[in-house]
Amino acid sequence: MIKYVVIMLFFMETISLFPQTMQKEQLDKLFNDFIKYKNNNITKTLDIKLEPVKCGVTFIYSVRHHFNEFNNDQQQILKPLLTRPVLQTSLVSPSGFFRIHYDTTGINTPNYAKVSDTSLHLSDQVLFNMYLDSVAIAADSAYNFEINYLHYPPPPPDDSAGGDNKYDIYIEDLVNYYGDTQFDSSKGPSYMELNNNFTGFPTTGIYAVRVTVAHEFHHGIQVGNYIYRDADAWFHELTSTSFEHFVYPSIHDYYYYMPHYFDNPVRSLASNDVGGGDGYDIAIWNIYLQKKFDYDIIKRQWELMPQMRAIESINQSVVENGASFSQVLNEFGIWVYFTNNHAHQGNYFPEAVNYPLISFPISNILQFPPFVPVNGINNPVSNNFLKISIQLSANADNLISVITNSDYEAAVNDYSSTFNFQYLLYNYNVSGTTNLVDKYYSKLNTSGSFWLNSEILNDTWLGSSTLFNHNADFPFPSPFNYSYSVLYFPVDPNTTGEYILNIYSISMKLIYSSTVSLIKLDKVKPVIMWNGRDNNNQKLSSGVYIYVVKSGDTLKKGKVVIFNE
Repeated sequence: MIKYVVIMLFFMETISLFPQTMQKEQLDKLFNDFIKYKNNNITKTLDIKLEPVKCGVTFIYSVRHHFNEFNNDQQQILKPLLTRPVLQTSLVSPSGFFRIHYDTTGINTPNYAKVSDTSLHLSDQVLFNMYLDSVAIAADSAYNFEINYLHYPPPPPDDSAGGDNKYDIYIEDLVNYYGDTQFDSSKGPSYMELNNNFTGFPTTGIYAVRVTVAHEFHHGIQVGNYIYRDADAWFHELTSTSFEHFVYPSIHDYYYYMPHYFDNPVRSLASNDVGGGDGYDIAIWNIYLQKKFDYDIIKRQWELMPQMRAIESINQSVVENGASFSQVLNEFGIWVYFTNNHAHQGNYFPEAVNYPLISFPISNILQFPPFVPVNGINNPVSNNFLKISIQLSANADNLISVITNSDYEAAVNDYSSTFNFQYLLYNYNVSGTTNLVDKYYSKLNTSGSFWLNSEILNDTWLGSSTLFNHNADFPFPSPFNYSYSVLYFPVDPNTTGEYILNIYSISMKLIYSSTVSLIKLDKVKPVIMWNGRDNNNQKLSSGVYIYVVKSGDTLKKGKVVIFNE
């Protein structure tokens, strides 16, 4: 199918930077593109062919955000396109939560026949009713899963803006996009707009209805109860796209967007870049988190979102689950490798065999000796994949190194920034290297912390650097650096599950003091944890620190080394 350049390209470029103001030329382009995007009469009159777009949320927000910068004539044209549509009639879904607005005549009329070849023999009225029924059932199913099962708060009422306080869905001829969620502010009531036929889309018929309703309804939850933040548009779309899969696991519309990520994995998870997938392509990140931690970790991220940026909320939610963000992001890279013809049945992603193959930014063929070091770069919060074919006499080994930069703070400041690394591989022991198997030793040279790597040899994961010792009775990881996010202190369980943790400098100055709770991790004894920061939430200087853990009348003390590069 021929792909056409669409207005979303300009739009996503706009929101990835989202300046406070736009130049007149930028505003005029945004205005003209939005008119084409939103006004189906203009699109059809000019015979403009547009590639289907998944969701119009961030596009609409861009226009709203800059509305006062448009001239008066432009504002008068935009106003009706940014207001609730007025359709001919409506019905209420069986749950009573949704009011579905639709037309019985004209271009907005729902038409199931356009999206279901097997139903063409049915009457127009039957097809019309089938479409409305499918929307109502899909909406109730999304509500039941997202609100009743996962316990997200429902979108707030809209002061009867749609006739009552039910959540409004408007079925319209949206031309080239599945749907959108409209809202007037960064937090508050919203409503959904839904395509009336899905003609020519990657996913059509009842399947398109279901995933679009699940997708857009979660946008309503996000905006209504937490926040909309343009700089985190990728996270809004990532979450909503993953909820298509969570609500309807047998529908695979998210497959169509995955190649954007698999073709360029070194791009930051927090990227809003044009052509990068804009969040749709990385829905598998949430699928991975759900498999590893369950659904609650995603909900916790949204609870944190009003106070911090999306990538910070992800890091915090991982830490609260007793894990290291570096480890989790690196393991995600391992899962991403084991897809398609590398898939291991019963391990990693359940649908991995249907996913694309990861691209390798760096691919070398090596023969010992000599070995030339591999130099590469990562964006912050990304994985790089090195593929090394090793020729040893008559045998050949294939080594994959997944190199992770988990610097979430750098991603907040500039997700497009780059960090250099050097990867070295030897067939003999060298000081500072890690023994992979009997014949290979590796070393990763980096500037700064937040780095981690692990290897896959001949399609077998050798495991990442070990954080947890099964019988550890000392703080770990040791020495601690800020790539790990959390420092663990093994303790003996007490009746209250609470402990007082004090951290002192080597001169016995109190740096940190707090009451902390016991947590349990797989394969290690119970622990308490600390993020390595003082009581003012500042990172500590490199050095030796003294810890004292108090439990009732029992004291446990020792030393821990911290590196702050």
